[in-house]
Amino acid sequence: MLTSDVEGRFSIPILMGAEDAFGSDQTSVFLCDARGDAIREKHHLRALLSRRVDGLIVVGARPDTRLSLGELPVPVVYAYAPSDDPADLSSVTDNVGGGRLAIDHLIRCGRRRIAAASGRVVFHLVRPDTDATVNGGRRGRDGPPPCPNGAARRGPARSRLSR
Repeated sequence: MLTSDVEGRFSIPILMGAEDAFGSDQTSVFLCDARGDAIREKHHLRALLSRRVDGLIVVGARPDTRLSLGELPVPVVYAYAPSDDPADLSSVTDNVGGGRLAIDHLIRCGRRRIAAASGRVVFHLVRPDTDATVNGGRRGRDGPPPCPNGAARRGPARSRLSR
């Protein structure tokens, strides 16, 4: 497994899942942290291929599209950060669908004033996902919208929470 997820938020659970899936066959799973450095990533890739690994899981630190590793002699799956090559296999999160499920659940529980807290807008998917989640939660529903005045609020949560 090749990762740039320095904090291990996603790479460690994926590593554990790979070990659980392949561990019963006495297969080892190697973790290489590229730390977002392209040179380090190439070094780890050469080292893994020289050890004749059976495949690679490439885990990104953010859900932004990443450069493909190109044609390799082993199968490659991109997890969390999709490859920029549509021919590559990428397994990504469905943040919009997850948000819709969460909002549907809250509405079924009788909640009507729902806030969506997300990451910083510097990340590629935060703004579109927040908009689509809130608006998707409203789409096709009876009753009041999940957000006051039918609009999502933006801005530092700290200032709104301290009121």
